[in-house]
Amino acid sequence: MHNSPMTYFKSDLPLDVSSLRPALMTNASAERFVTYPTFVRGPRGSLHFFFRSGGSGRGRNYHNAYDTSAGVWSLLTPHGLHDGTGRSSAYMERPVLGPDGYYHLAWLWRDSPDVSTNHDLCYVKSRDLLQWETAAGDVVEIPLKPSTRSVIADPVRRFGRILSLLRR
Repeated sequence: MHNSPMTYFKSDLPLDVSSLRPALMTNASAERFVTYPTFVRGPRGSLHFFFRSGGSGRGRNYHNAYDTSAGVWSLLTPHGLHDGTGRSSAYMERPVLGPDGYYHLAWLWRDSPDVSTNHDLCYVKSRDLLQWETAAGDVVEIPLKPSTRSVIADPVRRFGRILSLLRR
């Protein structure tokens, strides 16, 4: 799925494929141009969904969470988890739960579809996938932007030959 409309189905009856029907998750405008959809199992078994809306060099990454009691998705980052401010896109690895109890999230910024414009390897961590911290434990404001200097783990320059992160 690359810069395509979200294709999402929801069943009316658990484990009954015949009851699947097309549905919106949360935000029709953000779901029109979806790339890199990723589901993550969160704290206490919660289900989270991360995706980019928009094209390379001009996208935002969003974060949704599923409310099992209400049976609906909620958009947790209305302004994006990452916002390249129309000039960059964050290429992120999915959050990974470490043995320290933190979810670890790494990404780099890309300024255009050209991979050689990748720069600035970044990192944050979170215990709940809601509040994010720097490696030093300082809380960071969401959305994360290229100007959020405190999250840069390795300040790789543009055309510095850093590749996009690999998906699992």
